[in-house]
Amino acid sequence: MTAAALGSRQAAILAHLGEHPGLTATELAKAAGLRASLYKQLGRLEQLALVVGVPVWHPGQGRQVTHWHIAPPGTVPPPAPPPDPVKAEQVRERDRRTQRARRARASPTWRWGPRR
Repeated sequence: MTAAALGSRQAAILAHLGEHPGLTATELAKAAGLRASLYKQLGRLEQLALVVGVPVWHPGQGRQVTHWHIAPPGTVPPPAPPPDPVKAEQVRERDRRTQRARRARASPTWRWGPRR
């Protein structure tokens, strides 16, 4: 995938990671002047096999953090997570309610009784 096919933010992330590998999502966001973490953006890039996340123990934080790197050529994207059955049911129920409301608006209202 070329940088032209990516959004400007994703292309900027890839360019910065090329120069500074091993940053966390928050460190990348700070370098870009953003307040929010870029974890979701990096997750999307990982699904495209453009970056790889390496979990590393960070003793200062007392937990594992993910250091991001440019993916080497030939990297295979990770398998997609299985669909969440609860979320799928919520989406189906929302679609059912929406369809009922759409049909109610579209159908004519018939009144039985004397005409005025």
